[in-house]
Formats: sequence, C-alpha cells, structure tokens
Amino acid sequence: MENLKVFLILSKLANNPYKDSLLINLKNKGVYATTDSDNTYSRVKIFFIKQVLRNGKPDILNFHLLHDFFVYKKAHNRIYFYYYDLIRFIKFSIFISQILILKIMKIKILWTVHEWHDKYGGNHIHKRWATILGKLLDGIITHCDTTRKDVIKGLNLEKSSKVFVVPHANYIGSYKNQVSQLESRKILNLPTDGLVFLFFGNIFPSKGIIEAIDSFIKLQSSKASLLIAGRPVDEKMEKLIKNKIEGRNNIFLFLKEISDDEIQFYMNSCDCILQPYKVFTTSGVTILSMSFGKVCIAPRVGYFNDVLDEAGSFLYDTSYEDGLLKAMKLADENHKYLAEMGKYNLQKVQQWNWNYVTDEIIKIFHTSINRQESRL
Repeated sequence: MENLKVFLILSKLANNPYKDSLLINLKNKGVYATTDSDNTYSRVKIFFIKQVLRNGKPDILNFHLLHDFFVYKKAHNRIYFYYYDLIRFIKFSIFISQILILKIMKIKILWTVHEWHDKYGGNHIHKRWATILGKLLDGIITHCDTTRKDVIKGLNLEKSSKVFVVPHANYIGSYKNQVSQLESRKILNLPTDGLVFLFFGNIFPSKGIIEAIDSFIKLQSSKASLLIAGRPVDEKMEKLIKNKIEGRNNIFLFLKEISDDEIQFYMNSCDCILQPYKVFTTSGVTILSMSFGKVCIAPRVGYFNDVLDEAGSFLYDTSYEDGLLKAMKLADENHKYLAEMGKYNLQKVQQWNWNYVTDEIIKIFHTSINRQESRL
C-alpha cells in the first residue's frame, strides 16, 4: 500500500526520545505518521476521535497509551467504590464507542504494549472488558515474548497470530556519550575507583528502591558505592530514602529529574545498573543501560529474562532470600570482568536499531490492514 497513513497516540513521557525517533523513522520510510500537535499527553484526551480524523482518515490508529482511557483512581471506601466503578464504566464506554466508529470507517486499531502487569493488575480492567478489547484490536505489538503470552491470555484472544513481538529500539546516539568513567565520577563527586552501582530513573516503591538500598548496605563492600539518580514519586518516598541512607558516606543521592545532557554522567560513572523491579512490563532503563554498554542486575523473570542473559547481566531468582544481594556480591567479586560484560550488552542491543525496528512495525501495519475483520 502506497502512502500508508498512521495516527499515533503516544506515551505521556515528555522527555523520552522514543516518540520522536518513532515518528521520524516512520516518515523516513514513507509512512505518513502524525500524532497530537504538541507530541505530548500531559493529560489523556478522553474524546480522541477528532484528533485522529483531523488530517483525514488514517489507515491505522496505533495506541502506545491505552489504560488511562478507561481507568480511574482506586476507591478507598465502600461508598466511593460505587462512584469509582461507575466512572470507569463510563470512560470505557466512551472509549469503546469511539473505537467502534473508527472501525466502521475501516480504520485498523493497533496497540503497542508498554504497560501490562503494572497497569492491568487487580481491578484495573474487568475480564469482560479485556475480552472486548481483544476482539476490537486488529494488532498488538509487544516488546518481549513473555508479554505476548500474557496479553494473549489476558485479552482472551482466539487469534494469537495478531500479537507480535518487536524489540524495544535502542538508545544508541539518542543521548550524548562523550565523557569517560573517570571524568563522570569527578563531575558527580564520586570515588574515582571501586565499583559503582546505579539505580536510575523515576523512583516508585514498585521499582524496589528500598530493597536496593538494604541489599547494598548488607553487601558491606569497602570499595563499592551506590548512586541513586531520579525523581521520587512523592515527598514520602524521598523522605524514606533519605532516612534509609542517613549517616552513610558511600551512597550518593541525586533526587531530581535528570536532564538529557546529564544522562551520560550517571550512566558512564557506574559499572552496574540495579533494577530490582517488583512490577514491570517493559524497561526502557534496561535498553538505555545496554546502549551505554553497562551490566544489568535484575530479576530472572519476564522482560528481563527475555532480553538479558548471563553474558552481560546478573539475573537472580526472586524466590530466593537475598537474591538481589547475591547478585550484587557476584558483581563485586567479578569487578574486573564487568567492562567486557558491558561491551557484550552494547553489541547485543545494536541489532535493535531503529531501521530494523521500524521495518518490523511497518510489516505489522500491512499485515493488520490485510487481516480479515473479527466479529464480537
């Protein structure tokens, strides 16, 4: 099909280069790709159909953000619960009504899944709603095989063939990477020698920050340091972190939004990236770490297990007590091999470049267009 037209509803992440890279690479390959005019979604637009049709009827509507259209803040008491459930039902009905209109207009609906377990647990989506979504979506793109299987089961899909796996594109070249490890450590006032663990990115309890701090303290390594860089979700989280590390001179805090130009300092200063996440679907931090040639320490489950391996990472079993601590001890004991392990990760992530990823996405677009309609 010539002049394929795609409208993208993208993530709310304001500073992530993923969005711009996706748009640019689609356009470079002849796809007429458009999105919201400011390319950000600080607030989800519940009535999105006008935006989708603003520049004429597209062939495809590709959601990269879905759950916010039909979830609502969780109820805290019985009386409020009924109001909460009603609002969610209304939002879902509005969402589905617009999808049905677009499908009547022969527009294919795709979803690129960046969040699944972390947003679809508990009461976030009713089972019947999930089945309806599964019927209406013409194609689903996941970033790993584990999520693909979870989505097939969770949406009660009869046709698993419409769920695809496309790797998360790397971040090589997306950020400055000109400063050495020694220079980076001097800029951040870190010890110039010894092992540095980094916990990077927005800080939520579900990312295991407290477990990371506790495990580092138990490590009791005289030459190791822990660097924490990112914005806490709230003041309570920030206070908890500061109380945890009080009196320790080998834990360094940069509790703030990290600018694009600063990312290289944090990435290049460290040896290992800690990702003791308890709830997750995809991890951009993993791809970012690999793009900077860094070793990852993460649980041996889901996305991490699919993307990482022992040659470039220390993966631990979450069912074992102190699994994270044991992985950190292994990293400390194998400090001299970490640089080579990081190079392996860099080499591995190079294959997931935007040229390859965009080609795969376009193939899925065409497959979805040619696919016969499903019936509810």
